[in-house]
Amino acid sequence: MIILIPFICAALFAVGGYGKIPFLFIKGWNAKLWRWLMGGFIGLLLWHGVITFGLLLLTYWLATSVFGYGDKSILNKFLSQNMTHMVSGIMFGLASAPILLFWSIPLAIISGGVFYLIEKYKINNPYAELLRGGLGTCLL
Repeated sequence: MIILIPFICAALFAVGGYGKIPFLFIKGWNAKLWRWLMGGFIGLLLWHGVITFGLLLLTYWLATSVFGYGDKSILNKFLSQNMTHMVSGIMFGLASAPILLFWSIPLAIISGGVFYLIEKYKINNPYAELLRGGLGTCLL
């Protein structure tokens, strides 16, 4: 079941996007909620206690909400669009730190690179979100 984590996280990340896969949305829900719940899903599947579960919820919420890459991102005030995406990817990779510890550093590098390349080459289709979510959790 653990091998499914990157695939399920890819789906949750894509569903948490802005309508690129519209048939997966539940009317009345905040789309971002799907991305925020990734930490809960990972925490339940790789159970290491309540504290780790809470930390995963917090880190994934921070990575997908506070360090997001959208038009309303606070990072846009300080960084270029490409760099905003890269920092967002790095934070998304580091969100796994409560479970992966030091392995979250290579995951942050992978995730930051993927986010950067998707933005640099303007890959703008539903599969870009699947890549971000899947490769951002590939070491889990």
